[in-house]
Amino acid sequence: MVQYGVPMGAKEDNIQAFRSKLPELLTNPLLRGKFVVVHAKEVKASFDTFDAALRHAVANYPTTEFIVQRVIEDSATINYLRPAI
Repeated sequence: MVQYGVPMGAKEDNIQAFRSKLPELLTNPLLRGKFVVVHAKEVKASFDTFDAALRHAVANYPTTEFIVQRVIEDSATINYLRPAI
C-alpha cells in the first residue's frame, strides 16, 4: 500500500525493528527513557524530548518515513509519519 507517495510497509518495518531492538536498548542506561528516531530499520539518534527527536527526524529524513519512539518497557507505539506534515 502507498499513502502520500510513501510505501506504508516502511513504517511497519521501522516499528518491528524498534520492537526487536527494545530489549537491547533497555539495557543501555544512556538510552532508557529517551526518544529515538528509527529510520530504515535502524536507530539513528536519541533525544531527551519527543520534540527534539521529531525536529531532528524532519530535518534529516525529509522524503522518507521514520518513527519516533520512547525507550521504555511495554512501550506504546509513538510514531510519526513524515508525509503527514
